[in-house]
This record gives sequence, structure tokens and C-alpha cells, in this order.
Amino acid sequence: MSGNQNQDAVFSEVADILKRSISNRSKRHNHDPELLDIKPESSLIDDLDLDSLTMVDVILDLEDHFQIKFSEGESQSAFTVNDLKMLVIRKQQESKSASAG
Repeated sequence: MSGNQNQDAVFSEVADILKRSISNRSKRHNHDPELLDIKPESSLIDDLDLDSLTMVDVILDLEDHFQIKFSEGESQSAFTVNDLKMLVIRKQQESKSASAG
């Protein structure tokens, strides 16, 4: 898989996890369909309206799905969907390097 295909696949999976978290939260709150229009530049807080609890759920879901582990600082450095995607890709690369070495 080429780099761009991998990035597209990771974005798609990250977006699916975000949509699931937003949908689960929407059952408890008013549902805004625009929240499910996830783009790489979407702000996790401003555009997707994620609160800190939902962000923790998203991070845990990403860790489980991709079999990676984020440090607290890494997870707090993500402000956009693209930031999450790039974090996942970096952690995957680190994991491959560690297992190869």
C-alpha cells in the first residue's frame, strides 16, 4: 500500500471512530448532522464539538483499533482530525520499527 493510500485508509478509519463516538454521544444530546461531516481539517473541539470525556473515548478506541498506545502529551496535541490521523500513522511506524529491530 502506498503512503497516500495508507493515509487515506487511516483517515477513513479515524473518521469512522469519530462518527461512532459522536453518534453515541448524540443519543444523550441533541444530534447535529453536520457533526458527522468529518474532514481532515475539522477541529475536534470547534467543529466536532468533542468534550474531554468523548476525546478520552476516541483515544481509547483508536488505541484498541490500531493496537497502539498514545502518551498523554501525544493525545493532547491533537487539535484536528488530521492531527489524529498523523499521530496514528507515526505510532504505527514506531511500532513497526520497534518490532523490526
